[in-house]
Amino acid sequence: MISVPDCGSIPCVWEPTRTLLDPPFNQDKAYNAWDDNMPPEKYWEWMRHICAKVYALTSDGSAIYFMQREKNTEFVLQCLRDAGWTFQNLIIWKKKTSEPLSAAR
Repeated sequence: MISVPDCGSIPCVWEPTRTLLDPPFNQDKAYNAWDDNMPPEKYWEWMRHICAKVYALTSDGSAIYFMQREKNTEFVLQCLRDAGWTFQNLIIWKKKTSEPLSAAR
């Protein structure tokens, strides 16, 4: 596994069989090595760049799952289209919180 602040800066020297990404959501969280409060235009341009790199390395017939906040749905769809991906399905997950509901969980 490779864990780096910006995967877009790493040249790929192998053919990946799986690519797992967990980009920041640009919600002004305090990360050690990443600005999570970029202007929206800069953030979505960066995401287009990353999605295009993933697309270029991905085998034909593969899929990408891009999780984002519902208010950003159109930005996600445009980002994926611009990167070369073909839209198939929109999955909606009604997630109320990412915090555990109790200490027992």
